[in-house]
Amino acid sequence: MKNIVYFLISIITFSCETLVNDIDPDKFGVNKPRLVINSYISPNDSLLTAKLHYSSPVFSVRPANQGFGFQNISEDSVETEAKVEIYSLTQKMVLKYDKNLRIYTVKKADFKINAGEKYFLKVTDKSNTVYTAETIIPPLVNASLESFSEIAPGFNSSNNEYVNKNLQLTVKVNFPPNTYASLSHFSEYDSYNGLNVKSSKVSSARRLYFNDLENQNESAKEKVLSTNLYINYNKKLHSNFKDFFKIYSLDKNIFDYKKSVYSSSDSDNPFVEPTLVKSNISGALGCFGSFNYKIVSINIKY
Repeated sequence: MKNIVYFLISIITFSCETLVNDIDPDKFGVNKPRLVINSYISPNDSLLTAKLHYSSPVFSVRPANQGFGFQNISEDSVETEAKVEIYSLTQKMVLKYDKNLRIYTVKKADFKINAGEKYFLKVTDKSNTVYTAETIIPPLVNASLESFSEIAPGFNSSNNEYVNKNLQLTVKVNFPPNTYASLSHFSEYDSYNGLNVKSSKVSSARRLYFNDLENQNESAKEKVLSTNLYINYNKKLHSNFKDFFKIYSLDKNIFDYKKSVYSSSDSDNPFVEPTLVKSNISGALGCFGSFNYKIVSINIKY
């Protein structure tokens, strides 16, 4: 009986070792860097841009936050020798690599980007592998200010010099199916340095908020979006504030990509089922998408 037990244990041990030693990550393609392409185009922008870099293999040390997006990309992972083209049925632009910005870019100039039209991306890397994607420019969304209120008491310093405000902005948005909306806020103001020298129209932008993407769906025609604003300023150095909000309309490519990226990094639980990051780039990772926006002024009492 003991011999049978020892025999079974030896089989199990041998099997476990075989499982560990025989798995070659290269067979699954998970240990090979893949090209990541991110390019977002808009009628509002004066530049066409694209960022190309290689992903980190699964079994490797990766710098914090390095992944599918534009942030914290190591210099040696950037693809610098590709040919990048953005074109429509009637126009074409070739983007050039900017070594200072580490992106491919070109001034849009006479290249027209119009809502409702289809645009294409073609990337050819140094091995002549071709990657393609396409997007349809979303229309501008109609938006109206629903409410604008202070959600918590602001703080003033003892000499009333430093002031901050906690505000909530709520906007009702109407948009077509397969167009998604997001909201951001920015300020322009006059700024003075210690010598009382004036610098006009300093812009203080709040980044684009994607936290409202979770509640949108393909059939929605009306959506109420809210965002909190935290405004901090010095009365002696800042004056003549003008505030605005931007209503972004996003195509489905950006919506699916950004939502899956945020979902994939939303949990620290190692046992959570991993989220597949969506990509619309044929043969590569990343996103070629488009957006549109309109700017609406708002009156904040300072």
